[in-house]
Amino acid sequence: MRVQSIIMAVLFILLFTEIGFSQAEPSQNEFTFVATEIGEKANIWLPSTIVVKNGQAVHLMLRNVSERDHGFTIEGLGVKEVIAPDGKTRVKFTASSAGVYRFYCHLHKGHIGGQIIVQ
Repeated sequence: MRVQSIIMAVLFILLFTEIGFSQAEPSQNEFTFVATEIGEKANIWLPSTIVVKNGQAVHLMLRNVSERDHGFTIEGLGVKEVIAPDGKTRVKFTASSAGVYRFYCHLHKGHIGGQIIVQ
């Protein structure tokens, strides 16, 4: 339990100290997702949900703070990436249709993913 608390604290720091792509104030269409492992078998992408507007260009920074590759797939939006350990990848897409789009790690079945809500 203590290890999980430490991991969550580290993730909080990682998420909120490097949100944008530059030193400028992040815009409403830039998001950072972090992949990490909690315990021996629990993998997670954080945050688990974002909301964007229909027609909006979306920029994602994908960070992998774990010790193995992690995938990031968004069903229905044509996004499928592999991020190396301690690596970063930028992804851009246009939210062209309203709906709920699932994202997950396509490399690990037990990985906890999330959703992108396009309004």
